[in-house]
Parts: sequence; structure tokens; C-alpha cells
Amino acid sequence: MKKTRILIFIASLFMAITASAHVGLKSTSPSASEVLYNSPEQLNLTFSNEVRLVKLQLQNAAGEDVDHEFKASANASAQFNHTLPKLKAGEYTVSWTVLGLDGHKMSGTFNFTLSECESGKSTHEDKESHPEHDNN
Repeated sequence: MKKTRILIFIASLFMAITASAHVGLKSTSPSASEVLYNSPEQLNLTFSNEVRLVKLQLQNAAGEDVDHEFKASANASAQFNHTLPKLKAGEYTVSWTVLGLDGHKMSGTFNFTLSECESGKSTHEDKESHPEHDNN
């Protein structure tokens, strides 16, 4: 019986260590696969626990890096907000890498799209407000 208790204790300790090592990305803004009509002013990442953000890369559809002056974080946090430059229409890929408080390295990617119609209006509304674009 004593051996069983020891095994249960070791197993629960192992599960607790494993669970704390796997911090996840809870949410982003822009959201994964989101289609935007205006260039986002910020990129926001929220994690399930405090981490250090050591890499944040933004690439356009051609795979070219978009310069956004990222500097690795020396302080741990669960929330990171990063100012973005004005983006052109197209698809973007965000790649991130974080270090957990235990030194565990995690990374991931997600995409968002900036629509060509950046005014926030639909194409139909644009044609109504600019009749010179009608093909009739």
C-alpha cells in the first residue's frame, strides 16, 4: 500500500510538471484566419501563463518579413501588445516563440488577411458612393 501511495505521488508530481511546461496561446488580435478591412494598429497575444516573448515575426504572402521593430521581452507576462506599421492588403503570417518560466520553448503561427477594401465599406457601398466606378 505504501508503494502505491508513492507511485501515485510521483505520477501526480510528473503530471503537474508536465502541465506547467505547456503554456498555450489563448487568444490573438487579429484572430487566426480573421479578415480585416482596416490595417490593425496592434498585434495582441494572450497566453495561458506568463512567458517571455523572444520572437515575433510578421510575413506577407510572398514570405517577406514586415519590419515592425520587435525587441525580445526581458519580462515575463501573459499579455503582449505590439504596435504594427500600416499594412497593405494581403495575407499575413505571424510566427511567435516564447520561453516559459521553466525555460521550456514554445512556438506557433497563425494567419490573418487584410482585405483590399480598407475603407470598412463593402464593395457594393463603394460603388454607390463612387458612381464613376460603375460599369453600366
